[in-house]
Order: sequence, then structure tokens, then C-alpha cells
Amino acid sequence: MVIDKTTGRGCAWSIASKTVTKLLIAEGIIGRAIFRKPRPNGDGYNLLCVVKYGENAHVMLQRGDDMAVEPLWAPSFVDEEIWKQAVVKFHIFTELDRNVEKHLLPEMDE
Repeated sequence: MVIDKTTGRGCAWSIASKTVTKLLIAEGIIGRAIFRKPRPNGDGYNLLCVVKYGENAHVMLQRGDDMAVEPLWAPSFVDEEIWKQAVVKFHIFTELDRNVEKHLLPEMDE
């Protein structure tokens, strides 16, 4: 679905993404690994983590060899399967609320 900010729905999604982001932060997403994938060369794992960067939370990539078996963080208020489908699409070096708007809300909408 295309999010068009000139419509009421696009504005509502923007507001909803900021609300969901605040809930994610309140539940402790900052500093936590949310997605793990093997490196292309097979040498360990990369982790998507959420970090505080200035005034915003951003999704960042970091080496995660020491966290290869630890469970990943997931919110309590989002269905586990929906979270897994969305978080795999999150873009690194991007604000968390933008990832929520572009990837999590569309999965929840369906």
C-alpha cells in the first residue's frame, strides 16, 4: 500500500507510527537486537539494533557474534508473526518511526 500524506489516511498512519514508536521505546527497544541474519560470507551474524541517535531512535547494524543464540527482542503488543514479517524489512540508518510506518503498520493493517 502506498502511504500518501496528502490524504487523511496518510496523516493518520504518520501519527500512528509515532504512537507505536513511543510504545516500542517504552517497552525497552532501545539498545536491543531486533533481527539477526547470517553474514553473506558465513562468518557470524549481523544484528539490527535500535539505538538512540540525537532526538530519535534509529535502526542500526552491528556485529552480533556474541549474541548468536540469545533471543531477539519483540514487543508484547504486536503479534509475533507480524513483528517477524515487518522487522526483516526494516532499513538500517533509518529512524524507527519511519520503519514502523513503512513496514510494521502495513503488516498490521492486513
